[in-house]
Amino acid sequence: MKSQIVHTSKGSIEYTLLGNGPLVLVCHGTSSNCFSTGESEPLVAAGFSVLTPSRPGYGRTPLAVGRSAAQAAEGLVALLDSLQVQTCSVVAISGGGPTGIALAAGYPHRLERLILAAAIS
Repeated sequence: MKSQIVHTSKGSIEYTLLGNGPLVLVCHGTSSNCFSTGESEPLVAAGFSVLTPSRPGYGRTPLAVGRSAAQAAEGLVALLDSLQVQTCSVVAISGGGPTGIALAAGYPHRLERLILAAAIS
């Protein structure tokens, strides 16, 4: 698997994109990055696309993209804009919970649903 980097209005964001179909954005947990795609396999098999960006400070996404959950959510919206994605579902895992919650709170029109999986909240 190979990652890509997109240069957004909020900074560079590394991500992986697997599958075809409706988009699910994964906010990975602590000590992970965009290559943490084990939980994506069932989604891909069920016909979804899974977008996993490296959160700010992980992988090749610089911390400057988002030092807070709200700023990280802004970065994710910039990523979605760069990829021309209007809406998606979000799965926020563990340490990705605050970013997923901030994304849902700040941009409810961009989310179809939010799933918190063992998420810090």
